[in-house]
Amino acid sequence: MKSILDPSFRYTSSVQTDLGRTFDRIRRELRAREKPDANSQLGQSKVWLECDSQLIDIESVDAVGIREPVPGVELVKFICPRCHQRHESLRFR
Repeated sequence: MKSILDPSFRYTSSVQTDLGRTFDRIRRELRAREKPDANSQLGQSKVWLECDSQLIDIESVDAVGIREPVPGVELVKFICPRCHQRHESLRFR
């Protein structure tokens, strides 16, 4: 986001704002943030399988979602590759 002090900043009044376009841009930006980079920590993470008590690479599962109930703790919801059921696990780095 540009600063209001940036000389290239152009003010758009609320009457002229296209909300549909604005929300499309926001959705694109959020999707780009959610995609894990191959070298990111998410790519190097592990999750615990409840069904057989193993730690496996997070890349081996189909992630359904990630939530952060408290700062610094991430829970991953995913479809288990072994039993094909939904699991939730702490993300281990």
